[in-house]
Amino acid sequence: MARRDRLATILGLLLMAFLFAANVWRMFSLGMDKHPPFWVVDAIPPALSDLRFGGRGDYTVYNDVSDVFYKALRAQSLALDHDSGMVQRSMAAVMALDPSRISRKTVLLGGEDKGIVDFVKIAFRLFGFDCRRIVYLYYAILAGSLSLLVGSFAANRSVITFACAFLTGHYLLQPIIFSNPQLQSVLALRFLPVLALMACLHSMLFAQRPVLSPGGIAALVLQVLLLIFAVHLRSVTLWQIAVAVAFGVAVAGVTARRQFKASDGSGLAVLRNSVARYIPHILPAILLVAGLLALNVYRHRSFDVRYLRGDQPTTRVFWHNILSGYAFNPNLAGTYGLKIDDSSEARAARAFLVENRRAAEWTALGGTPVDKPWVWGTGFYRLRLTAYDRVAGELFWSIVLTHPAEAIATFVFYKPAALLRQLAWVYGFRREMPDVPVWVSADIGDAMAVQLADVQKTVDSGGSRLTLWAPTACLTILVLTLVQVLQSRLSSPLEWLPAAALVLGSIIPSIVGYPGLHTISEPVLLFAAAIFSAVSVSLSWAIKRAFGARSPPR
Repeated sequence: MARRDRLATILGLLLMAFLFAANVWRMFSLGMDKHPPFWVVDAIPPALSDLRFGGRGDYTVYNDVSDVFYKALRAQSLALDHDSGMVQRSMAAVMALDPSRISRKTVLLGGEDKGIVDFVKIAFRLFGFDCRRIVYLYYAILAGSLSLLVGSFAANRSVITFACAFLTGHYLLQPIIFSNPQLQSVLALRFLPVLALMACLHSMLFAQRPVLSPGGIAALVLQVLLLIFAVHLRSVTLWQIAVAVAFGVAVAGVTARRQFKASDGSGLAVLRNSVARYIPHILPAILLVAGLLALNVYRHRSFDVRYLRGDQPTTRVFWHNILSGYAFNPNLAGTYGLKIDDSSEARAARAFLVENRRAAEWTALGGTPVDKPWVWGTGFYRLRLTAYDRVAGELFWSIVLTHPAEAIATFVFYKPAALLRQLAWVYGFRREMPDVPVWVSADIGDAMAVQLADVQKTVDSGGSRLTLWAPTACLTILVLTLVQVLQSRLSSPLEWLPAAALVLGSIIPSIVGYPGLHTISEPVLLFAAAIFSAVSVSLSWAIKRAFGARSPPR
C-alpha cells in the first residue's frame, strides 16, 4: 500500500508541476508580460524614485521623476493602455536623469493600495529594471506558496487534489483576465488577492492539524507573511485573514471543549492541558493578527505624513465600494440614483449632505459646489477621498436605517443572485453577460457596457471561457481520479473542511462590496476548483466501490 501511495503522490506532484508550467506558458502566449496594467505602470515612478534616486521609501514619487516618466509616456501614446516597449522607453528617460540634479519635492500617489510599489521594487531588485519581468514575481511567489503547502501537507489527500484543481481554474481563467480592460493581467490589483489563496488554505490546514516541526512552523510563518503582504497589496484580501482566523478559533474551541469533556482531573490541570492542546490550533490566527498589527505600525511609520492627515487614503476607499453595492437592488438604485460608476455614489453623498444642511462640508471635500452643474471629472476624482469615504459610510448606514428591509435584501438576495449570474456566464452556462445596465450611467455612458461586450466577443470567438467541461479540466479530473484510485484510502470528509471554508469565504467580497466580472476572480477560481475536486473524488469513490474497495472513512 505504501508503494501505491508514493506512486499516487508522485503522479499528483507531476500533474501540479505540469499545470503550473502551463499557467506560465499561457501568460507568455497571451502576452501579459508585454502589457503591464496601469496599476503597475503607476507604481514604476515611485519605485524608481526609491531605487534609482535614493527616495525616502514613503510611497511618494519625486516630481522630476513623475514628470519625465509621464511626459515620455504621453509622447508615445495618449491612450490609457501602454505596452511594455512604451513603458521601458519611459523608464529609460527617467534612468538618464542625473541623480544629483533631481528635485526632492514629492507628490502623493492616488487613492489605491500602495503595496504595489513594494511589489515592483522587489521585482526590479530580483529581475532587473525591466517592466516585462515584473510578472515573474507573481509566478515565483505562487510557486513558493504551493511548494510550502504541499511540503507541509502532502499526507493530506485533499491538498494535492485541490491545488491541481486550483491551477486548472487559474489556467482557464487567464484569457478572460487578459481580455478584460478592468484587469488585463494577473498583476491587476483586483486580481492579486488570488496570490494568497494557497497561503490561506495552508493556515487553515495547520489550524486543523498543526505541523509542529521546525520546518512546519517556518512554512506557516512564510505563508502568513505572504497573506499580510497580500493585504498590503490589496486591502480586500482581509477576507482571507478573517476566514483563516475564524476557522482557527473554531477548531481551537472544539479541541478545548473535547479536552474538558475527556478530562477528569482538577480544574486547573484540565485548563492547563486544554491550553497546551488548543494553542497550536490557534497559532495561525495569532500570527495573522500580529501580522496585521505590524502592518498597521509599518504604515504609520513609513507613509508620508500627508497620507496620515487625510490628503490621500493609504488604501482603497472602503465605504464607497460598499455603498456601490446598493446599485444591484433596483429599488434602492432608483431611489438614490446609484450605478457602479463612482460618480453616482458621489452625487448621492452630495445630496445626502445637502439634505442634512451640510452643503459647505461637500465643498470642503473638494466637490463641485451645489449651486453649480455637476461635472463628473471634478465630482469624484478630485475629492479628498479619505474624508469623502466617511460621508459615504454615513450615507450607507442612513440607507440601512431608512430602508432596513431593502438593505438586508441587497446582501441576502440581490448581490448573491448577481454573483451566481456572473459565475454562470464565466462557466459557460449563460450566453449573455449579466447585469450590464448596472454599469451604464449618465456620467460615463455605456463605456463599461462596450468593454463588457468586447470581452464577451473576444472570449467567445476564442472559445476561452472557463467552461467546466474544457479539455484541460477533463484531463485534470481524469488524472486526479487516477491519483485517488491509486491511494490506499480516500480522503476523509474532515480533510476537506479547510478547502470548503475557503471556497465559501470567497463570496464575502462580492456580498460586502459588489459582484462584477473584474471583482470575482477568487470565487470563480475556488468554486471551479471545488467542482473539479468533487467530481474527481466522486469518480474515484465510485471506482473503488465498484471494484470492492472499502468505503471512505467517515
